[in-house]
Amino acid sequence: MMKNNFLCFKRRRVMQLSLGAIVYLFNGCNKVEKPVQKNNTPQSDDATRKVQSDEIIVERGSLMTNCIVIDSVGRTAIERNGGIYKFKKQFVHPIYVFSGVINFASNGHIAEGIDVKNTLMLVASHSRVATIVTTLASQDDKRVWLKDNFTLTDNQIDKEISRQNKTIAAISDEVVKYCIQNNITKPANIALEKLQTLTDDILARIALYVSSEKDSAALEKELLEKLKIPTVTKEEVNYYKYGSTNPKIIIEQLPKYTLTAKQKYALAFMWNEERLAGDAYGAFYTSLYPKLNDKEKILADRVLNTIHHAERLHEEAVEALIKKYDIDILDLEDYDGNYSKQELQDMEPGVYPIKKLQALWDNVAPIGTKSLTDAFKIGAITEVGDVEDLDRYIQIADKAIDFRYVMEFLRDGSILHYWVFDKALKELGIQDGACSISSRYCKKEGEFALNGDGGTHKTLLTWVKDERW
Repeated sequence: MMKNNFLCFKRRRVMQLSLGAIVYLFNGCNKVEKPVQKNNTPQSDDATRKVQSDEIIVERGSLMTNCIVIDSVGRTAIERNGGIYKFKKQFVHPIYVFSGVINFASNGHIAEGIDVKNTLMLVASHSRVATIVTTLASQDDKRVWLKDNFTLTDNQIDKEISRQNKTIAAISDEVVKYCIQNNITKPANIALEKLQTLTDDILARIALYVSSEKDSAALEKELLEKLKIPTVTKEEVNYYKYGSTNPKIIIEQLPKYTLTAKQKYALAFMWNEERLAGDAYGAFYTSLYPKLNDKEKILADRVLNTIHHAERLHEEAVEALIKKYDIDILDLEDYDGNYSKQELQDMEPGVYPIKKLQALWDNVAPIGTKSLTDAFKIGAITEVGDVEDLDRYIQIADKAIDFRYVMEFLRDGSILHYWVFDKALKELGIQDGACSISSRYCKKEGEFALNGDGGTHKTLLTWVKDERW
């Protein structure tokens, strides 16, 4: 594809402009007795691992991988091991967990046709574990219900997981069953009166689980199979390889809104702008690589080739929204047509339906192939232009959280890319980095930064706290 990108712009008639001209372009029931606990020994080293003060374990019957884990101020955790998530700073309770995959093998490796996507949001209000039980216990009246009916202590509620305690496993599975059958995604919102009607069924499941030789993961898997819950597909496994930050996975779980014409145009513009950036960096790399020395080749690989592929992920993020809203972004008049993946795939590299972007390509393509320095400067200019466009589009997001999330995801990516280009220029001996271009492209780290601690997930925090969800 990168070779085709370069050939495409070589075929096109382009105007040879200076870097300064490019800069100019960017301006513009029966009771069941309570069973006696037994067989509650941990089933793996992970289950007994001491959780550090900045970590949390996420688990249902099995450990959960690729989850979004957010604390109450929008900080996000990074998965460092199967089901174990680490915050960069000390987190602030409560912690919210959603999305991700129920990993039956509890090994962090998602299995096609076996593992299942998580559709429930978990909460940890006092603990460093997040389970269905901690979710229910986030409210005092439900905590009392758990203790009075199932002989659980506060310590068990806040510290033990299903693989350590089959009572917790049984409660989890019965509540999961209720949520699935009643289309509930937020177990914390189940009224106490509704939970009380499940008491006998939970007690029966506890008795079943305690007497079973199977572990909690196998029991949960059996339940989900009986409920005919779809397993992850091959395509979804590929998405998850990018980690929980892959926006495609998150977008499908966010509510759907009615988009305005301006928001639809923003999707059309940003899909093409991200495509242009990917086309350009790929073309620069393909053209320059054979002429570079060994040190420069390593730098080109690390910067141009890596960011080229990252732009494709950004392009896919916008396309996920286009698909979700089933709009035709090639019809810039009314978008009345339907989404067509084939039409978008057939778009020729270097050809864009938006005049501003076409003019930009026609002029940056030849300049970025002159030298690695020029390519990195064009990269920095492009990313600043992206951020300025995205800042405007974020302002029109209104209540469309999925739209805002994608725009902020792209913005964070562009800022990261800007600093990569700035550092790369300095490695080439350009002491001022991107500041050597002009004052407009000279950014300070404190000002040109990600969207707060946690980045785009602050938008998601607003969503998870919405009681209507």
